[in-house]
Amino acid sequence: MNVADITPIHRLDKDTAGVMLLSHNPATRRDYQTMFQNKTVCKTYEAIAPTRTDLAYPLNISSRMVRGEKFFTTLEVEGEPNAHTTVELIENRGAFSLYRLTPHTGKKHQLRVHMMSLGMPLMNDALYPVPSAAGDEDYGKPLKLLAKRIEFTDPVSGQARMFESGFEL
Repeated sequence: MNVADITPIHRLDKDTAGVMLLSHNPATRRDYQTMFQNKTVCKTYEAIAPTRTDLAYPLNISSRMVRGEKFFTTLEVEGEPNAHTTVELIENRGAFSLYRLTPHTGKKHQLRVHMMSLGMPLMNDALYPVPSAAGDEDYGKPLKLLAKRIEFTDPVSGQARMFESGFEL
């Protein structure tokens, strides 16, 4: 295997930890990338955010997202929804809770924006609700967003595949 042939199959925000698929075979790479374009991949994330006991979980959130002007952010605007997320409460930990987030679309910063719109910005998020100054990243306080699991039918073998991060929040 040539290291130069290793390429990400999908994107993950640079501040997000967890599972990411890589391809080392140029001949089949497109097959795997097409899964994401066709939305046949199920991704599950975990996040830590403020506790909201006044909401009835699971929540299904839909909104229209567009590119913002500041620091490569994303904004919610009026219009036909193009971003859909399911939010489930996993564990109430007092002031903050552990949530399971399932994106049904793949907009930039979708999970972060949807949680912010609920008044539950992710712990240690440097962009939402207010971007910090460039260069103010504190790697000792990482964003509490974890790409926990990814599931799909392998386009080459036809087998069901599931990969899960061993990390915990």
